[in-house]
Amino acid sequence: MNLLVTDGEHMVGVHRSVTMSYRMIKGRGDLERMLGEDGLRRVRIPDMATCHFCLVASDFDQEPRGWTDVAMENIITVTRKDDPTVESL
Repeated sequence: MNLLVTDGEHMVGVHRSVTMSYRMIKGRGDLERMLGEDGLRRVRIPDMATCHFCLVASDFDQEPRGWTDVAMENIITVTRKDDPTVESL
């Protein structure tokens, strides 16, 4: 089982089964690549040029382009300010 927990400031994920990957979104260009022009029209982000966040997902049939794999038996840690860190259990 993969597991994600958060306290609102930190998110920690443990990868112990099916695929787990993450993707950093930094700025308008990344949002456009992820959502497309039509999707961007529906998003209400005050300043897309400075947006910065991380998506973590699992159970892909095939890892989507632009995502980074989290190796089996690893922990991913995401904070509000830093890029994700991945380390072995």
